[in-house]
Amino acid sequence: MPRSATSGPEADPVAVRDAAAGRQRAGCVRAMQLDINPDWMSFMYYRPGRHPAYPQPANLLPDQVQSPDRFYAISSRDFTAVFAR
Repeated sequence: MPRSATSGPEADPVAVRDAAAGRQRAGCVRAMQLDINPDWMSFMYYRPGRHPAYPQPANLLPDQVQSPDRFYAISSRDFTAVFAR
């Protein structure tokens, strides 16, 4: 796994088994690769906006190609949400 959405392309390669074990120790139950094609990878978080129905999206990483508000329009791309318990 030479690259991940949270470590960037300059990170040292990590063995898949080691990466999975680290995520399990951190409490992860399910995970997926986000950056098969960096031009399409998206990882956004949402801050409270002026109205609860319209939170402000922000890219996790500053060099992400896609706009943080890309899922506020019709898209053929999948959207997956992660919520804190």
